[in-house]
Amino acid sequence: PDELPAFLASDEAAREAQLPAFISFPSAKDASYDTRCPGKSCAVVLTDSNASYFGEPGPTSKRGEQYETIKKRYRYAILNALDRHFPGLASKASYVDVGTPHSNLHYLGRAGSYGLDQDASRFLDPSIRVAVPKVRGLFLTGQDVMICGVFPQVLAAWLTFAKVMGVTSPDLWLSLADFVLAVGRRCSFDKTY
Repeated sequence: PDELPAFLASDEAAREAQLPAFISFPSAKDASYDTRCPGKSCAVVLTDSNASYFGEPGPTSKRGEQYETIKKRYRYAILNALDRHFPGLASKASYVDVGTPHSNLHYLGRAGSYGLDQDASRFLDPSIRVAVPKVRGLFLTGQDVMICGVFPQVLAAWLTFAKVMGVTSPDLWLSLADFVLAVGRRCSFDKTY
């Protein structure tokens, strides 16, 4: 296996880790969630990992002590990320489940779960582009058009919009201006930024 990063060396180090993370609240996007589950919400915290940190993949119930230890330390680090961005929220969690690259391998048939591999060959592949050459009117968007991540998805959406509308379209530029103003308003009025 690859050498473990410092935050996985001990429980204490994991509790202090400053991992980059994407945090989302799917329950906030569901208008009926509060009616169905009053006083509760659901958070998803995503971060990067390496399958080799968890040892060899095996049956779900027999992955061994190293697997469980690393999974537990990721749990600490992820809860720390949640608490760093939403103070006090991690202590209110009643259920936490940590998915690993081995979990993905078991359920999806591959360790990675978010888009295409981010290696050099992927960026040189001429078939990955916004306009699909052999299917008139079909355009691709999302992280696989550029690089992985949430913000690149937004950029890819704008690239696709520009390809569909044409770069000289007034609608494209008016929409872009409206988007920039909306982000600016949110950043200036929302004190969490």
